[in-house]
Amino acid sequence: MIEEIAVCDERLVKISGAASTGKTEALVARAVQLIRTGCDPSAILMVASTTFGAQALRDRLRAALGEEASAADEVAVTTALNAAVAVLDTPAAREATGRTPRLLANFEYNFFIEDMKTTGQSRRQLKNVMALFDRRWCDYDTSEDWLVPGEQTVAWERAQEVLNALQAMLPNEAPYVAARFLQENPAAREQCGFQVVLADDFQNLSHAQQTLVCLLANRQVMVAGNGDEVVACATPLPHPAGFSQFEAVRNGVKCFALNTAFNNVKATAFADALAVAGFGPDALTAETREGSADDITLVKWNLAEDEFNDLTKYLRALIADKEIEESRMCVVVPNKRWARTMQQTLSKRGIKTSADGAFPGLVGDPRDAARAQALIAFTKLNLLADPEDVVAWRAWCGYGQQLTHSDTWGRLVEYARQQGLGVIEAMAATADAVAAGQEPFLKAQLIANRYTQGREFIEKNSRRKGFGLTRAAGLDGLRDFKGTLDTLAGDEDAATVYAVLRNKEMNPTFTEGAHILRISSYENMVGCNYDYVVLAGCVDGLMPARDAFEVVSTDEDRKRVMDAERCLFAGAAAKAGVELMLSTFSRAQLELAEKTKMQVTRVRSDGDDRIAILRPTTFISEARSAAPSTIGGQALLAKYDLA
Repeated sequence: MIEEIAVCDERLVKISGAASTGKTEALVARAVQLIRTGCDPSAILMVASTTFGAQALRDRLRAALGEEASAADEVAVTTALNAAVAVLDTPAAREATGRTPRLLANFEYNFFIEDMKTTGQSRRQLKNVMALFDRRWCDYDTSEDWLVPGEQTVAWERAQEVLNALQAMLPNEAPYVAARFLQENPAAREQCGFQVVLADDFQNLSHAQQTLVCLLANRQVMVAGNGDEVVACATPLPHPAGFSQFEAVRNGVKCFALNTAFNNVKATAFADALAVAGFGPDALTAETREGSADDITLVKWNLAEDEFNDLTKYLRALIADKEIEESRMCVVVPNKRWARTMQQTLSKRGIKTSADGAFPGLVGDPRDAARAQALIAFTKLNLLADPEDVVAWRAWCGYGQQLTHSDTWGRLVEYARQQGLGVIEAMAATADAVAAGQEPFLKAQLIANRYTQGREFIEKNSRRKGFGLTRAAGLDGLRDFKGTLDTLAGDEDAATVYAVLRNKEMNPTFTEGAHILRISSYENMVGCNYDYVVLAGCVDGLMPARDAFEVVSTDEDRKRVMDAERCLFAGAAAKAGVELMLSTFSRAQLELAEKTKMQVTRVRSDGDDRIAILRPTTFISEARSAAPSTIGGQALLAKYDLA
């Protein structure tokens, strides 16, 4: 059937199938067929849910093309969000929308929220109203009367003012604006579009992202997915109905249903069993299975520390014994703490790792300069790379103050509007006025001081390159940047270094290299595939999260969390091509258990220590007969004489 899909020229095509039934492989086969029959590779768009999925998709395309692998680099392989930014960055879109598609990073969003507080609304109120705006954007609600007069209207107007002043855009807003632009400008669709669009895991996209993807297809759109595998990784508000009803709301859709699961047959059976546990007998499962029959294993350690110390010892021995390329192995972790500890322990074992798939982006509190060193360094580099970036200046003016100087920044923006100036021009005018003994607005001295300091810093360091540049910006010695800085040659200018760091912040991917083991979150397993997969920390509270058990929550809330976590867990398990290992432990220090929100069944005293007693993830029992056999940690180590 994959061969049939590869040559299908129908305008609208839908591919459905259970976990590991070859949906992505079918899209790759279609791209290969198009390229080999003369289609310009640059006329093909392939969409993945995450940047990690896009990285894996391009790698698979290269492998499938063989001697023609270079053509894979000409294909646009990206996410729906980045496709939206590309559309909005065209001159026609900039002119039509009046917007700049400069997306706010997570830490920059904090300044946006502080500036929104000048409406008098609390952070809780703003969180609720921004959630409303996000839903409107993600649901592609193009009606003009959805705002309720009052707080919503005030917040909406203020949000537009703040974003316009920053010359920036929110991530959930971009696909909505891009889709509306294309829908209202047919000529732009021809210019921005692609001959063929191939979208993987279509169910994970928002309604706006799905609309954008379809609008970008001039000749054919082919979507693949599974309504039972919805993961909120491309957007906080996926639209599974957009996939399940794809053929119902369109005429002439050619549908394919893949029913043979590949990879480790026991791993795919385990994933299908979890789908049935969550969605009942109507869940989409494979009818037949092909691949290795290697067993899947649940290894049970005594303490949480044993998982880090002994599991990594076992992995090192396994890699050596089977001569595994480390890049074909992935350790999936439940949280940032597990990721960092696993990475540190593997490093001590002599195993190189890439953990970008498990860590969040830059974090810190901009209100406290001592806790925002990484943010400040990033902003300094931003100023050196682009002295006209309003977002960078906004952050620069806000560090180290409880309210990030939002009131003063607001007065600056109003002053700029009154004078008919851009924000940065207004900053320069403010500095000149203060130097002349004038005060154009309240606390103008603060803006003048920060602007002068920033300009002096830029003038002093604008010509620096390489390691002198990173030292001047304050990047050296900060853990957040170490891995990236280690890859620099040492002669890069500010624009180059900033582009690398911003791309890592906004579009993280794994470090390339055959001998670099990957550490991933569950969300970032979507669209990826490995020979060896280890799911670490398989205890209740870590996976599924504690919210699935909270007695103070409603049954509906608990079920929502449990269903979402089950999809994540099953999806990661199905990615194992050769071997799947689930790693759990029965005890942990109570302090560790509480900090990481494990579900504690009871507490015991062990001398001066208090030990939390834990349960293996509930998903093991849910899988019933498809659940893996259990082996003790010491017995596992004994296989390699490591006990």
